[in-house]
Amino acid sequence: RIRLKTHHFPALVPFSGPNVNPKDKPMALSDHGMKQQLDDALSTIEDVLGNLRRLQTTQNCDGKVDLEDPHNIAQVIQGAMFIVLAMWLIFANNSKVAVAQRAPLEQRHAVCATISTAVALFSGFFNILQLTAIDDFDLPGRENNFSLNLSRPVEWIATCPIMQLKLVVLAGARVPSYRRFMMPLLSVAVLLCGTASMFTGDALRFGWYGFGLCLASIMFYHNILQIRENSEGEEGAFVGDSDFRKLSLLLIVTWIPFPLWFSLSVEGFGVITDYLMIEMGWVVLNIVSKFTFIIWMQRMKMV
Repeated sequence: RIRLKTHHFPALVPFSGPNVNPKDKPMALSDHGMKQQLDDALSTIEDVLGNLRRLQTTQNCDGKVDLEDPHNIAQVIQGAMFIVLAMWLIFANNSKVAVAQRAPLEQRHAVCATISTAVALFSGFFNILQLTAIDDFDLPGRENNFSLNLSRPVEWIATCPIMQLKLVVLAGARVPSYRRFMMPLLSVAVLLCGTASMFTGDALRFGWYGFGLCLASIMFYHNILQIRENSEGEEGAFVGDSDFRKLSLLLIVTWIPFPLWFSLSVEGFGVITDYLMIEMGWVVLNIVSKFTFIIWMQRMKMV
């Protein structure tokens, strides 16, 4: 007969209780402890897998937005419609521009202050939109595949004509009424020429840039002319001390650097190629021009 020798293993018992041998405690594991360790291990594995998925998504993302995607198209249309609605509400709840131009100075200031609010809101919205990739477009014929944030020229097209309109309204009835249309349209034409120059390669972009400079010169000439008209010939570009003259010259002085910086950047003729320097230049020019103009006009209203 073969006798099988049996071995007795210590039972897994809790770490507490009157029958527990102190020598057996290191070998004893509770069900709760095993479950806790298993949960911790599974949580660690899930965290590692999540990090790997995020890393893979980041590496595969090219930063472009598919404009053929119905969802993206719907978002663009929705945002544009809300902007139009906001603009309509601002102007619908104020006096008509034609009436405001013939109104007393205090009422003209009130209308211009409301329009300034619209300028600030639109500028903030379009600058936040530049954080997305939906407005990124590669410019033709540029080195290093320079990508333009289209929201920037769109912001200027939506706000700069309004600033010109505010000057006409503030000047009052002494300025011809057709300037309410001419000055904003000149501003739009200048900006469209600059945008066309950005999206045009070879020598044609020089033509668009030159045409835009001619229109800008005409626009600034009429800004100076409005100073003489508002003062009935007593003031000009170098003579006078009225607030309207200072505000008009402030607009001219802060707008002239824009075409100069455009010509130096990659968007123009490529003298400056550092992307950060180009963007910071636009930021400084945009903030200085709009902040100084709006704050000075607000000061005129409060004095």
